[in-house]
Amino acid sequence: MEKKELCVPAVFSSLEKISDFIQQQAHQSRLNFKKTWELMLVMDELCCSIISHGRSLSGKHVLFLRWEEEPEYITIQLSDNGIPFNPLLPYPEEKEVVEETKRLGGMGPHLIEKMIDSVSYHRENGYNFLCLSKFKGKRNHGNCSGKKGNKRKRQHKEEV
Repeated sequence: MEKKELCVPAVFSSLEKISDFIQQQAHQSRLNFKKTWELMLVMDELCCSIISHGRSLSGKHVLFLRWEEEPEYITIQLSDNGIPFNPLLPYPEEKEVVEETKRLGGMGPHLIEKMIDSVSYHRENGYNFLCLSKFKGKRNHGNCSGKKGNKRKRQHKEEV
């Protein structure tokens, strides 16, 4: 397994570095255009949500990305040192909004459902952790749940 990492401030100006990182790693992993585009779109939405809704109570808010490549799938671990925030869940202000009238943004849960094979969230030791897996081939296959072959498996764990 090959791991590559990026650490950036949790600010909107870091989105370009995150996008470049995803593109570079996808190219090195030989992902096709569609899968690369899907990963970039999902990561942009998730990072925007974390930047918008999260903040650090202990100083500088930082995003950490780790790209892990396995023979059959890619796993991206996204973590931050912000307040407890699970971007997989609908935002409270958007639960009541009718689908046709939704504003742009806040599409993270929907994009993940459509474009990512496996995802999980947990909070541990003051950090939010997201794990996203994307199968390289045509089948859905991921490792975020620890079980290969679980299509769009979602897990949510909160800090105890």
